[in-house]
Amino acid sequence: MSKIRIFNASFWLIFVMAFSFFINACGGNANSSAGIPSPTARSQEVVASSPTPAPSPSVYEATQPTPTADGVVASPSPTPAQASPANTPPKESSTKYTRTMYVDGIREGYVGVNLRARPSTESQSLLVIKNREPVRTTKGPMQGADGNLWFPASYNGKEGYILATLLSAQRPAPPPVRLIIKNDRLDVDAAVEYVGLTPDGAMDVPKKWEDVAWYRLGPVPGQQGNAVIAGHLDSTTGPAVFWKLKDIRIGDVVSVIDEDGHKINFKVTKIQSYFDEDAPLYDIFGPTDKSRLNLITCDGSWDPKAKRYDKKLVVFTEKIS
Repeated sequence: MSKIRIFNASFWLIFVMAFSFFINACGGNANSSAGIPSPTARSQEVVASSPTPAPSPSVYEATQPTPTADGVVASPSPTPAQASPANTPPKESSTKYTRTMYVDGIREGYVGVNLRARPSTESQSLLVIKNREPVRTTKGPMQGADGNLWFPASYNGKEGYILATLLSAQRPAPPPVRLIIKNDRLDVDAAVEYVGLTPDGAMDVPKKWEDVAWYRLGPVPGQQGNAVIAGHLDSTTGPAVFWKLKDIRIGDVVSVIDEDGHKINFKVTKIQSYFDEDAPLYDIFGPTDKSRLNLITCDGSWDPKAKRYDKKLVVFTEKIS
């Protein structure tokens, strides 16, 4: 499954740039490292490519190799203190922490965020705070020497600064960790990777053939809006996670397990295979007052000249419990 080209105007209002979403969504690319048709899927099944993959959800790493904000893509030990005055944490503070905010780095692809000794990305990291953790902050942010806005923050007795863009006034919803579709025709129980956009503005794809990928810049499954999860149909060696998605039927149940262990159930309401130019992109990614989950994989015929398949299968579902 290759890249899905979209952009996001806000976390919950997602618009699609052009038909390149379906042109690039799952077609193989003979020039890519994993994008040649497999022997088992030469004509009617898709071969998936995996450019710039995202890691498994157990680590919530960033899609981009180089983060652009002050989050962390792994869980490193705090940076050792340096001799520079800028890296010396304050001994005392009269700061009044009057507000509770929550760490929200997942939409940037981070496992958590740094609590800095000073309001600068060059300052020492005192510790790493995991996503969805509450911190105490001041009423408003301050501008740091690096030009960014920072909140003075307190967490577990440590005082420092957190980049304002990585905090939320409300606790983020628990993200998905598994996708389950089990009936007499399908047996899917897949880990969920979290993907964002590649540098060229395309939705990233799962790193592993057996995983699925949630578009982390859109709604969390179970929340209001169109959440999107994509998966490979097959690999270079055989079937992948969505190999039998074409056997799903109206009324089937699709379940998501979130990070807190809650199970959210969705019912299939529509199944459609689209040629690239006919894709209803707004219906897949656009806003809605319903809680929906749309599953995507590839379909159609392999075009050896274009190095891709000409259709995409979309399974539309709506939350039932």
